[in-house]
Amino acid sequence: MVFRKHWLGWLNTLKNDKPHKENIFLSSVHFGPHESPGFRFWTEFLAWQRCVNTQLAEHDLTQPLFSILAVAAWLNSNKKTCTQQEIANLTKLDRMHVSQLTTKLVTKGFISRESDSGDKRVYNLLVTKKGYVRLETCIPLVEEIDKQLLLQ
Repeated sequence: MVFRKHWLGWLNTLKNDKPHKENIFLSSVHFGPHESPGFRFWTEFLAWQRCVNTQLAEHDLTQPLFSILAVAAWLNSNKKTCTQQEIANLTKLDRMHVSQLTTKLVTKGFISRESDSGDKRVYNLLVTKKGYVRLETCIPLVEEIDKQLLLQ
């Protein structure tokens, strides 16, 4: 495969944030970011996420919080409680990120969290009535955005 070089602009040095005095070129099969499927996917995802965040803001949720709440509700429907680890496994998110999002949902009253009786390191999660009410309002909003932006 022949690699084409493209101009990326001046790069700042890590030491003093002053521009290099020479042009810096990096090898890539793409002339620019808009030719990169990964870059295009990322920017489309961010546009979708901004739309979802805008709709969910008045409901005290963000797209990541909504997603964790919806996944927890789905897991709760299959059994009484779920764990942060189960959410992390299903969503492929880092456990620490799931923990931080879960803590915010607990603070907002959308999820209750209790230590597991068998293992104090494990937290059992249960979506509260307030959480289910919020999901009933927000799921149609997110599904409409999905329909408009992703199912064109």
